[in-house]
This record gives sequence, structure tokens and C-alpha cells, in this order.
Amino acid sequence: MIKILFINVYDSMHKSSIFMPMQTRLRQRGYRGLRVDNKFGPATENTVKALQRRAGLVADGLVGKNTRRYLGM
Repeated sequence: MIKILFINVYDSMHKSSIFMPMQTRLRQRGYRGLRVDNKFGPATENTVKALQRRAGLVADGLVGKNTRRYLGM
């Protein structure tokens, strides 16, 4: 199960309009290899974890309050 922005998603390739701004912010933070495709799949989850590790956050792949704050969302 993937949790992002207070949405529980069972489908690992869930597509929603909320993912595009997050993916754009990740690219702005230097993760240029991430494709902005509006899907929360393995590439996005792994990028979120990398960002969390770099920020000193819990690297769980969940885009919660602290991760959103770090992304400026």
C-alpha cells in the first residue's frame, strides 16, 4: 500500500492529478531522472525515499507532512 498526501493507494501505479506537482518539485530538487508522468509508481517511490534520506527524514516513501514541508508543498 502506498500512502501519499493523505490518500491510501493500493495500486502501485496509481494515477492522479496530485502526483504531477509532487514529481515536479522532486525534479526541481535535483532528481532530474524522474519522469513527470502523474503516476506514483516505483520510480516516484524510490525518488521520494532518496529525498527523505537526503533530508534526514524517515525514508518510508510516504509523502506525509514532513516530506511535503521539505518539498515546499
